[in-house]
Amino acid sequence: AEKDTFDKVLAKFKSSRKRNYDFIVKADESFQEKVFQLCKNMMEKEMFPKEFRNTTLHMIYKGKGKREDLTKNRFIHSKSWFPRLVEGLVVEGGLKEPLVEKSSIFQIGGQPGHRSEELLFVMKSVIARQRSQGKEMVIQCYDISKYFDKEMMQDAILTCKERGADPKAVRLWYKLNEKTEICVKTGVGMTEYTNVGAVVGQGTMGGALVSQAVLDEGAQKHFVPGNEDELKYGSVPLAPCLFQDDIIHGAKDLNKARVASNKVATMMAEKNLKLNEDKCVVIAMGTKKQREKVNVELE
Repeated sequence: AEKDTFDKVLAKFKSSRKRNYDFIVKADESFQEKVFQLCKNMMEKEMFPKEFRNTTLHMIYKGKGKREDLTKNRFIHSKSWFPRLVEGLVVEGGLKEPLVEKSSIFQIGGQPGHRSEELLFVMKSVIARQRSQGKEMVIQCYDISKYFDKEMMQDAILTCKERGADPKAVRLWYKLNEKTEICVKTGVGMTEYTNVGAVVGQGTMGGALVSQAVLDEGAQKHFVPGNEDELKYGSVPLAPCLFQDDIIHGAKDLNKARVASNKVATMMAEKNLKLNEDKCVVIAMGTKKQREKVNVELE
């Protein structure tokens, strides 16, 4: 761990304005320096306090359905400032750069400086081009069920290694998440802690960064931009657009859409994931005659 990395993580904590970080960001420089030395010592020895495993899950209502239905809530993993600080040093020091630099142009989730509107612009441009040429198009939107709860730690570690992340940083990140103890904050109080093993938690310092890379690797393996199954925007080859775990894909026709669905199904099986069929959508674009033809073929 380098001091400039430590200062960078502290700056992020300060800009977030979360009271969870007040203890460290509002401390004087001498205290912060001692904390940095302690973090550096732990990382060199690869040993962390047992308390670093403790994680509180906060239920956040998704906005639809009944609040008391657990499936209508997402669970955000929250730790105290100290373990988050150490994980931040690990992520900034050896994971972030290779995971971001080696991402494809089609995965923008978790990427600094990118927004979901970019994918919207791409899809609207492709749709406009297909329409201007009188061609049909099938848009496929895939929703992965409980991605952060189901993602396998093995896939996360393999992806880090495949992208050339620093081996020690990968090892440290795993050790920080391998024996996670969770309790859940509910409307009637806190549950007891339970060991859930190695998990990639939603809301953790490295969770989003690693998770986007895992799906990006899977998509790159099965979809080749510019091949006969994929669309092109002029001379620009296209592939499924990803924003974290959300996938949108444009196909030339229904047959190509079925090919894409088979590839996504294979990718889900390889990653031990499942699609939320109720939230997966197919949209037929084109003239009225072209849309009716697609509907008949779908039937």
